[in-house]
Amino acid sequence: FRHPLEDIVAKMKREKVAMLADWVDYDDIEDRRNLLSKFNQKNLIDRRQLTGLRNLLGQAVKDNILYYDPVEGAYGVQGKSLEWGIKGYFEEA
Repeated sequence: FRHPLEDIVAKMKREKVAMLADWVDYDDIEDRRNLLSKFNQKNLIDRRQLTGLRNLLGQAVKDNILYYDPVEGAYGVQGKSLEWGIKGYFEEA
């Protein structure tokens, strides 16, 4: 590698934080922030714990922030780098 691995990982984390900050910054900012905060502690949540958020959950899935597992009936964070991004977003907030 031309750059140290730590620098590459740190940059990836910053990119995910910035991506999530952009995703949150819409008219429904509080709803989006509240949704992400639920995934700050858990990376997989039963859909029954997310009632009333169907449209926003659908948008998060469409935007590849979350995924939906229909077998388990649960929503999860779309990858480890986004888990880091969510944690980083709330550390910076």
